[in-house]
This record gives sequence, C-alpha cells and structure tokens, in this order.
Amino acid sequence: MSIYICDASYDDDRPRIDFNCPETRENDWLLIGDVLDGLQPVSLWPATVVMKSLPREAIYWDCFMAAGTKGVFSQRFVDVVGKDSLSAFTVLPCQLNFVGYYFLRCERQIDCLDRKSTRLNSSHLVISY
Repeated sequence: MSIYICDASYDDDRPRIDFNCPETRENDWLLIGDVLDGLQPVSLWPATVVMKSLPREAIYWDCFMAAGTKGVFSQRFVDVVGKDSLSAFTVLPCQLNFVGYYFLRCERQIDCLDRKSTRLNSSHLVISY
C-alpha cells in the first residue's frame, strides 16, 4: 500500500490562479461550483474551463486551490495517484495556462486512515501529519 500526500503550499510566492484575468473571469463559476458540489449533474460541466495563473510557469505545480472548489489537479497528479485511487471521483477537465488540469467531483464517501489507530510500515512513501 502506498500513501501520497498533496499538501497545500502556504508560501507567499506560491502560484495563484489569476481571477482578474479575462479568460478566468469568463467561466461560469456558480455552475462550476454547483456541479462540483453535486447540486447539478456532470452533464452540465462546461465544454471549456480556461484559467490563467501567476506566475505563468506555475504549470509545474500539481495542485492549486481555487476558491469554491476542492482544488485543481495536474495530469501528473492524476497519473501518480492512479485511476483506482480516484474511483470515488469524477475527473472534470479544465485548462490552466493552456495545459490540461482537472477538477475532482466526489461521488461517494471515501474511507480515510486514522493515524492514531493505523500502524505504518516501510511501504508508505510519504506520511504527513
């Protein structure tokens, strides 16, 4: 068993989604939020969701927190975590600086490990508390 952690960065110089950029502002964020929260069906997901970030080289980051969402994740994140681990989610496409990224919509409750009652062993790659 492997555990992967995608921690949020709180550094002042971390990349940020630029919500002042015209491309980012053109998205229907209310609809996007409703689809991600399960209030609207996935079939209403917009054909294109385009965002820009500051700085532009931010495409080397694997996770961005976007207001009103659970995050935006890179293709590399999806590949590393694997489809089996994401089976509780619908993966919804978007673009960040013209690179494919994804929003995740949780479709069912998922179990999490309780660090106090779980014995960890050498097969765990990254543990973060």
